Amino acid sequence: MKIGPSLRDLAIRPRTARGLIALATITAAALAFAGGTGENVALIIDPTDRDSLYLGNYYKNARNIPDSNILYYDSGATNWDQFRTVHLPAFQAALEQRGISDHVDFVVLAPVDTYRLSAPGYVSDSCFAVTRFSISSAYTMAFISDVVAGGVAQSYRNNYYSNFDPAATAFSSTTGWLNGNASTSGSAQRYYIGCLLGYTREFGNTVDELKTMIDRSVAADGTRPSGTFYFMNTTDTARNVRAASYPAIVTAINGRGGNAVIQNGVLPSGAQDALGIMTGIANFDLPAANINILPGAFCDHLTSFAGTFAGTGQTPLSRWITGGASGSSGAVDEPCNYTGKFVSSRFHSFYQQGLSPGEC
Repeated sequence: MKIGPSLRDLAIRPRTARGLIALATITAAALAFAGGTGENVALIIDPTDRDSLYLGNYYKNARNIPDSNILYYDSGATNWDQFRTVHLPAFQAALEQRGISDHVDFVVLAPVDTYRLSAPGYVSDSCFAVTRFSISSAYTMAFISDVVAGGVAQSYRNNYYSNFDPAATAFSSTTGWLNGNASTSGSAQRYYIGCLLGYTREFGNTVDELKTMIDRSVAADGTRPSGTFYFMNTTDTARNVRAASYPAIVTAINGRGGNAVIQNGVLPSGAQDALGIMTGIANFDLPAANINILPGAFCDHLTSFAGTFAGTGQTPLSRWITGGASGSSGAVDEPCNYTGKFVSSRFHSFYQQGLSPGEC
């Protein structure tokens, strides 16, 4: 067991960079796990899907995930209500039956043909109707699924989120969270950290690209590589809403001995040391920018359909993985540009301190 945080090893603290429950957001990443082992993850593999079988088991071996933590079944569903009433109880019963429910914090889904679920009418939003949940978010909100089923507003709070930086506290799915702190209050809520390992259909990644992502991420564990976090100030006013928060985050990262910069433009063209990239744009050409994205880096581009692999005309998050990133995030339904629904600029500040993508 590894003790203490590093840039790639997981040291859970009760804070995250997304303030709203990410109902319609998909996260793809090759995560490191709590304590540096795979015992805190439930890995779901679809035994009827060739890519899921191959990549799921490849990931299992790369991360030394115990056999008891591997669940073989189709994680998809016709819609979210079926997922909530049929798949979710079966999942939680399987964890109980295997005796691992007390220490599974992550739910990692090997690639499947379902990355989102139909879910109209559960989330009210005056900007744009919410009609879908990502499959990874469906597992994230497993413990609050009944609350969501009763109807919530788009501003429904993620209680793992904190506006401050409290002292280090180990994350556990058995712990209730309230305003970023572990709590026994009746208002506290529990979560899993859900993640999709990748998507191999059209507009997604190839099997070889995802294998390479896994390998480079494992190799980066514990290395604390030097590099730069790039915060891009674009002229796309709708998608550049995070820019106002950049200066304070850059100051915080640099004040701890890291390296972060704000640049004008869509991408940090020619950069050879990218530990992370935050930008806001619908489309970008990563190969033309000649950027070297370092192993373990997380990159995203706040836009409406980065997590929608349906030929929307917007660059999908999979292009970051192709370009060398170990993680990205994107919406599977129109989110409007509420900053709470997207990765905050604080993500890279927390990541630089040793948190994993899941907890950031």
